[in-house]
Amino acid sequence: MRRAAAIIIVLMAAGLSLAANEVKLAYEVGNNLYFRIFNSTCQVYNTSGAAFQALADGNVTDYDTVLTGTGGSFYTGTFPALADGTYSVVSYQRAGGTPAVADEVISAGFMEWRSSAEVDWASLIDLIDTIIASLPAIEMPRVEAASQP
Repeated sequence: MRRAAAIIIVLMAAGLSLAANEVKLAYEVGNNLYFRIFNSTCQVYNTSGAAFQALADGNVTDYDTVLTGTGGSFYTGTFPALADGTYSVVSYQRAGGTPAVADEVISAGFMEWRSSAEVDWASLIDLIDTIIASLPAIEMPRVEAASQP
């Protein structure tokens, strides 16, 4: 029983990326970029109120999370601590001094979020494959068919 519990804990830990800068984007150097987060009911995350709400054009400056250039054409941003779920992440190029309704969408994708971290599916699949490969072969017992009178 202990071995099974240890494997489950390792699997859970391997599936999580525990660092900041979970949102990553390659885009032209020198732009002002940001992203917005939407939940499954199309509500947008309000970074000022730390809650989801219906999108309102007058509040667009409350929905942005900055994407920071990290060198070359690579930008990163930190996903807030949210409840477990699948979120839409939409990135924008800011045209003016603040986020605006007319800002251009440059990227859209999904974030699978569990236990305050991004689920790293590739690492999780690799770990499962490794565990399966290390399991001993189990032979199924032969069952003889009952004879008919």
